[in-house]
Amino acid sequence: MQTDFKQWQYFLTLENDFLTTLKFVELDKKNFDTFSIEFSKLLLLIGAEFESVSKTLLKHVEPDVTVGDILDIKAGLLKHFSRICENEVRVPKFKLSFFPFKDWDKGSKLKWWDGYTQIKHNRLTNFEHAKLENVLFSIGSLLIVLIYLYRFRDNERSLVGNNLVEADGTVNLLIALSEKDIPDKK
Repeated sequence: MQTDFKQWQYFLTLENDFLTTLKFVELDKKNFDTFSIEFSKLLLLIGAEFESVSKTLLKHVEPDVTVGDILDIKAGLLKHFSRICENEVRVPKFKLSFFPFKDWDKGSKLKWWDGYTQIKHNRLTNFEHAKLENVLFSIGSLLIVLIYLYRFRDNERSLVGNNLVEADGTVNLLIALSEKDIPDKK
């Protein structure tokens, strides 16, 4: 069976949209609290895709599982991929790196997810959650669950090679993983 890369192509579209916002707001920790309509749009799209990909991944590894909300997603991801929190995302162009799931296994919440739900349920009163930091961490989280999905569902490793995520020969903004392989190896 040939691998279907539609989810990967969608990620690349979201990443490209994020790159476009960086023409106007520099990706720098000093700007992490900057919020905008574009960040709101991206956070909603990325959050929904993260949820969808996570559920697809969990259904693959445990077909009878019922996945309802983020608590189910968290429990399932940590159950089947106990080392997911060790994945690092680097943004070399801006000299940044972060662990999107840092301390999730120790009871911490995903701050960006809380921001996403605040925006989803009431954009008008929670607009300040549509900020650069939340978009960055959400797209990093999506990148990691996509890599896991393609690795565990399709045994596909071509998304990551030599620590570089590439598409059509162009280098993208984000690079995932500090090793040549994900910590949860198949």
